[in-house]
Amino acid sequence: LLALDPTPLDEALCFAKGSHGDDVTYKAIHFRDHIPFGGQRDDQYVHMPDVDGDGKFEVIGWALKPGDCLIFDLRTLHRGPNTGSPAGDMRRRYSLRFGTPNTVFNPRGAWTSEISEHLTRLGQQPGTVLNTPLTPQLSPVDFRA
Repeated sequence: LLALDPTPLDEALCFAKGSHGDDVTYKAIHFRDHIPFGGQRDDQYVHMPDVDGDGKFEVIGWALKPGDCLIFDLRTLHRGPNTGSPAGDMRRRYSLRFGTPNTVFNPRGAWTSEISEHLTRLGQQPGTVLNTPLTPQLSPVDFRA
């Protein structure tokens, strides 16, 4: 995520530190009301934990200046600010998704259909390693905090 506008901490993206290391695939939820997207079977996905209330994870985030960049494992639980109201101003950001040489394309459901269908039109097949101009590969790196 590349910040194009200043983003104060109270309007920043937040992360559940270390949540990507659980080897668990959580049910995707709507950011606004925390209700899971439909079509996610209980035998495939685990219910999202109460990241703010259960104390298992430390919730972290950073204020951003234009040009600041966040790089994170997409399996890391993340959300917008927990203020209960929309941001005061528009915040422009630029997001890219990268994979390692062994990242497999597995569409998760209807909520991913827009990007999944676009990648399929580019020749990407489900169950195969990501390999399109929109999904560049990076060499594996250990980014532990």
